[in-house]
Amino acid sequence: MMCKTHQLLAWAALAVAGCAAGASAQSLRTLDAGGGLYLNQIGSRALVRQPSGEVTELSLPPGTALSRLESLTGGWIAAGEIDAPGLTELYLVRDDAGVRSPFPAPANTAEDPLRSGPMPLVERGRLVGLAWLAGSGVRQTAVYASQWSGLDWSQPELVSPIGPGTQIAIDGAVLADGSWLLVWSAYDGNDDEILWSRRVGESWSAPAVLHEPNKVPDITPELVATGRGALAAWNWWDGG
Repeated sequence: MMCKTHQLLAWAALAVAGCAAGASAQSLRTLDAGGGLYLNQIGSRALVRQPSGEVTELSLPPGTALSRLESLTGGWIAAGEIDAPGLTELYLVRDDAGVRSPFPAPANTAEDPLRSGPMPLVERGRLVGLAWLAGSGVRQTAVYASQWSGLDWSQPELVSPIGPGTQIAIDGAVLADGSWLLVWSAYDGNDDEILWSRRVGESWSAPAVLHEPNKVPDITPELVATGRGALAAWNWWDGG
C-alpha cells in the first residue's frame, strides 16, 4: 500500500503526463463516480482514487479507452471499449473488495464489428445490467441492453434498432421501482434528438423523443434517478 505522500505524487504525475500529452490519443481521461471515487487514465495506465484517499494503479490493454465509472458495494466497475484492427469491443473491469480484474461483457450474438458506449446499470450498489451501442459503424448502430444475474448476462435485448444516422451518448439509471430508464442522442434525418426508453419487467417501451420537437441538434444527455422519477439534462444548439 502506498503512503499518502506517494499516493499524491502518483496522482499528480499522471495528471502532469496528461497535460503534456495535450489533445493527442494519450490525453488524460477523468471519470468521477461521486463520493470521492475517481479514475484518471492516460494511455494504458490508470489510477483509481478511493473515497479513503488510497490510490491504486490499474493496467489496461493497449487501445482501451474507459468512459464510465460506477460505484458498487465493496468496489466499483469501469466500462469502455478496446480497439483492434477492424473491431471495437466492449471492455469492463471490476474491483471487488480490492481485487481488480477484467469483467466479462455480454455476448456479441450479432457479431457486430463495433460495440461501444457501455453504460453499467446499478441498483443500490449492485450491478444489474448494461446498455451499449452495436452495429457495423458509427452511423449504423442500434441500442442494446442485457441483465446481469450475478453469474452471467442475459441474451442482448434490442432497445432501439438502427436508424437513419448516429445513435450516441447513452446514459441510464435504475428507478425506485426497479425499472431501467435510458436516454441517448439519435439522428432523425434532420438533426439529433434525445430519445428515451424504459424497461419494465423484461419489456422495453418504444423509443420516444423526450422533448418538444425542434429544428436544432440536441446532444449529450445526462440522467439521474430522483425519488420515484428521474431528471434528464442535455445540450442543444441555440443557433449561435
